[in-house]
Amino acid sequence: MIYGARQVTTNWGAFSTFSGSFSQVNIDTAGITPKYVLDRKIAGHDNKLIIGVDFYSDKLSKNAYADRQQTQKTSVADIKRQDASAYIHNDFNIIQDLILTLGARKERVTISGTQTSLPGSTTVFDAEKVHQGEVYEVVLTYLIGEKSRVFAKWAQVFRIPFLDEQASFYGFGTDAFYTNLEKETGTSYEAGILFYPLKDLKLSVTLYRIDMQDEIKFVLDPITFLGQNVNLDKTRHEGVEIAMVYEMKKRFRLAANFTGQEVTFQAGPNSGKNVPLVPQNMANAVLEIFLPWDLTLRPEVHYVGPQYFGQDDDNSSPKLDSYTLFNLFLTWKPTIKDYRMMAFIGVENIGNQKYSTYGFENGFVPGGLVYYPAPEITVKGGMTFYF
Repeated sequence: MIYGARQVTTNWGAFSTFSGSFSQVNIDTAGITPKYVLDRKIAGHDNKLIIGVDFYSDKLSKNAYADRQQTQKTSVADIKRQDASAYIHNDFNIIQDLILTLGARKERVTISGTQTSLPGSTTVFDAEKVHQGEVYEVVLTYLIGEKSRVFAKWAQVFRIPFLDEQASFYGFGTDAFYTNLEKETGTSYEAGILFYPLKDLKLSVTLYRIDMQDEIKFVLDPITFLGQNVNLDKTRHEGVEIAMVYEMKKRFRLAANFTGQEVTFQAGPNSGKNVPLVPQNMANAVLEIFLPWDLTLRPEVHYVGPQYFGQDDDNSSPKLDSYTLFNLFLTWKPTIKDYRMMAFIGVENIGNQKYSTYGFENGFVPGGLVYYPAPEITVKGGMTFYF
């Protein structure tokens, strides 16, 4: 049994002319995920079968107000998602070190929503959308030694729109339920290797290609600055992921990864062009230094390469600049009797770099570009208790 509840209060005084500037959102999630596992040999070969069903229910309720004190309600919205799925997954050892994995999943999701504008109880939308998906996967894995392996995988994939993708209820002039918005679908091909050249050093390399259809994108009108979610033409994601982890127990742990990717349109007027807002290169490195008294010092570095601006589907404008961020955290994780806690303090963007993670072409000025600046140097801290 799964249950979660979250409440978000928004106060955007700078946008007080919009009905979504002051709001309170409540999100409740409940789920049941029973499954059956049968681990038994077949004709002398190891075999593990998993059969399960998942049921989830999500409910989002939003009240929008005209003032920060939340005394004058301007609109109410209720969005629901009912999700039912069944799956089967089977691992069969063809020989001791060669495993064939077969899987299938079928899912049905119903998203419904209403929004009413106040005063006057004017209906903004009252609609429902049903998504159905069915996917399969085949994986062949060869084990090498105690921990290394190579694999090849073919799989179908899909993604159902999130609640705030299927419906817009922000109060910025674009509120609507997108009944024409379809789920994302695709076919994925992967091959990779994970190996240990040293006992405490893990390296992995994965090559992949994903051919997608109906990817979901928020399209902004460069003139009115209003937008909506739409499905893109066919796209292709292909690239390589490289990762390493080296750990010297009780002293330090170093983890790093690199992604090189090419994401392009495969149909439509911009076929062969790069999909905007997707960097071709990304890299991360994290070093955890284990200190006395349950302290851990954690320096981080994150690199994101250049990417085309949003709306620049024909790649006619310059790219959004790359950026590198340096962060530093100090974490304390003591164990007191049967209780655990975690406290941290850290600084993000130590170099106080000015950068933007998002931007788009501006229709008011030919060739103009609009940036959304990211936070500069930020100090944060927190504490968590585990019972």
